Amino acid sequence: MDTDTGPFARSFAATEALTVDDLRARGCSRWTTFPGCIGTSVAESDFGTAPAVLDAVRSRVDNLDLGYTTVARKLDLAESTTRFLTDRYGWAVNPAQVGVLPEVLSSLEVTLEHFSRPAPVIVPTPTYMPFFHLLRDHGREIIEVPMLPGTVDERSTRTLDHGRIGDALRNGASLLILVNPVNPTDTVFTRDQLEPLVGIVDRYGGRVWADEVHAPLIYDRRRHVPYASLSETAAAHTVTATSASKGWNIPGPT
Repeated sequence: MDTDTGPFARSFAATEALTVDDLRARGCSRWTTFPGCIGTSVAESDFGTAPAVLDAVRSRVDNLDLGYTTVARKLDLAESTTRFLTDRYGWAVNPAQVGVLPEVLSSLEVTLEHFSRPAPVIVPTPTYMPFFHLLRDHGREIIEVPMLPGTVDERSTRTLDHGRIGDALRNGASLLILVNPVNPTDTVFTRDQLEPLVGIVDRYGGRVWADEVHAPLIYDRRRHVPYASLSETAAAHTVTATSASKGWNIPGPT
């Protein structure tokens, strides 16, 4: 029986046949930064890139379309993003509220400078290490709040320490960094885990910066719940960072 279901299947099959030598020959950061080591130093995917994405890149190159992004393309990106959010999560977002930035840390910088008071920042841990460097560079005190062990559907996981987050906000913290799905763990917060945060943050006049760049990569039938989609109250105090870089394996071009 022919199991080939199209170009995506062929691309995936080619990926499955890759060797470590093949990956190093590509020259990507993941496999060349530390020669002779296992490629886990940076979040690049070893899987292929979707044919539709490759076709779009080839079209830009073939047309020598390598200049600055136009206003029309930014508007199209905003509309495409909102369609995806609606289709995938049932989350209706106004395209006018979607901004385009070069990478996720730029979103955090904008949030620090324009959407939060110059006060301590709450960072549930473990988390993405560059957050600490960026927060210190912006002169922010960091309040680490280790996540707690928990279970979801009889599966061991981690959950947020709502009590300590509330204490930090009550004592003057202005911003909570919420990474979901959690990098570097595989935690995907459920609605029940997230909903208590809304009242806590709102009570103390805080803000949430929600890093949801890994949201398209969900396994084991779990479902990503965008924090800002929980209610109008949550949306009013949240800046959400999302990206095509992880789900579609294009961190370089984005």
